[in-house]
Amino acid sequence: MRMLPWLASPRSGFLSALDYFWNIFASRQRKLILVICGSAASWMIVNVLHHKGGLHNRVTRSIALKPFNLGETAQFLQGRGTARSQPEYLTRSLRNAALLSPEFTVARDADQRTSR
Repeated sequence: MRMLPWLASPRSGFLSALDYFWNIFASRQRKLILVICGSAASWMIVNVLHHKGGLHNRVTRSIALKPFNLGETAQFLQGRGTARSQPEYLTRSLRNAALLSPEFTVARDADQRTSR
């Protein structure tokens, strides 16, 4: 459930429905595992882990995953057949972190600096 914070808006009733589904049906299924993950860690801690609703105290395992660094990101994407240069990985990473405007590229900036 990667998009849980988006699905579980206050008006959606999704968390209540998930609580009900888990408690009535899913928790009795030996081959069913519910994995909740995403980048909104603080939301998940407050609304799932510390929430006193139907999923309270149901966490059986917690895994702390750290984000990839630039080299790991490049290695991962190359392993999936996505070939890009290091400046492209850096540009994309910084843009995704909202640290760069959409029109900025590291490669173009490097070219401009070397031509000065």
